[in-house]
Amino acid sequence: MGVGDIKSFYEDLRRSLKDLEERVIKHPMISEALEGRLSIDAIKRFAINQWYIVNHDLRSLAVMLSRARDMDEIDYFKAAVDVDYRALQELKSFLIELGIEPVKPSEASVRPMAVAYTHYISWLSQYASPGVIAFAFAVNFPTWGQASSTLGDALEKRYGYKNLGFFKIFSPPYDQFIERSLAIASKYYPAEKGSMAVAATLIQKYEGMFWDSVYGDTMIKTH
Repeated sequence: MGVGDIKSFYEDLRRSLKDLEERVIKHPMISEALEGRLSIDAIKRFAINQWYIVNHDLRSLAVMLSRARDMDEIDYFKAAVDVDYRALQELKSFLIELGIEPVKPSEASVRPMAVAYTHYISWLSQYASPGVIAFAFAVNFPTWGQASSTLGDALEKRYGYKNLGFFKIFSPPYDQFIERSLAIASKYYPAEKGSMAVAATLIQKYEGMFWDSVYGDTMIKTH
């Protein structure tokens, strides 16, 4: 099986999850930010919970890198580690601008539903194959990227924040990332097709839980 075969599977799965993806991208938290109506408390909740998430995602990505099976996988996960490390540094600057001290992640006041995402990433890093992980990332990253970068634009235009490099890191386009992810995943397809579908679906649902939780409402169904 080649990349073309898994690309068709990927596109079919993305279509099946389109409703969830759209509800994240058009989440009320983002809509309110675009209108300048999002509370500062909600912005701070976003930043604090992301501080916990990115700190732990970075460590999980390092585990994934250690489990890479060839040079392509090493390059892929090393790039992911580098991106998350940059994101962590930029997020620290944003926290300081918000007047929040960047504490140890274990001391951060977070919401369990908001940070469930990173706990699942940790599970994947230990138990899923590189192919399953790369496939799930290919599904989730465009959703997270569009949602977070749109929020970042709103925080700049409507609120005047300056230290927004964290959000810009995840801006589109995503075509190259998806292509690299599917190239990794194709080596595990179709043997792990079922696991890929489950991981991608769960990661999108955890994404929805994050936005609902930091916003404060339960809007996106997780089952």
